Amino acid sequence: MGAGERRAGQSDDPGGLVIVTAMIAMALLAPVITVPNTPDPYQMPRDWLAARVPPGTPGHFLGTTNRGGDVLYGVIWGARTSLRLSLMVVSLTAVIGVIIGSIAGFIGGRVDEILMRIVDVFLSIPELIFALAIAAVLGPSFTNIILALVVVFWVKYARIMRAQICPLLACRKPVSPNGGCSSRRGRRGYRPAAGGHRHFPA
Repeated sequence: MGAGERRAGQSDDPGGLVIVTAMIAMALLAPVITVPNTPDPYQMPRDWLAARVPPGTPGHFLGTTNRGGDVLYGVIWGARTSLRLSLMVVSLTAVIGVIIGSIAGFIGGRVDEILMRIVDVFLSIPELIFALAIAAVLGPSFTNIILALVVVFWVKYARIMRAQICPLLACRKPVSPNGGCSSRRGRRGYRPAAGGHRHFPA
């Protein structure tokens, strides 16, 4: 593919891929890069005699926090936590969204209308604010963070899955003006074609 044939906005800069690969490798190799803290490896080791030392200090490459926590250790094991969190959230939201979107698309009718109105309500609320509000109500914990993000982000997968199913059912169910499946067989589901004939939109 020549340079003139590349899509607009497509970049050949591998910088992003390198950063993501490095973060994943750092997360997976965290026990090899640094000695795990005991008894909890996800708790930064603290050196109270070296609190708030600057980066480059021997034994503390990125310095320490005001409580003596080693910043480099926190970055490495924090990447491991972030990777685990992202994988769990994406997996759960995809499964829930695909199931609900499939139910709405295949069953249609009132079930479809109810599920899609619920999706609309979720989409009308800013995602991060909604997730932060849920996490604040549930309390600070790793499980509650996952639950808050799953509750917020499943709706997009549901909408996409439903939109993929609707064209497959177009020969049986007309498509509503908002682009989704509809069990209504009134005029709203049809679009006049050239010559006066009516057909189901693809």
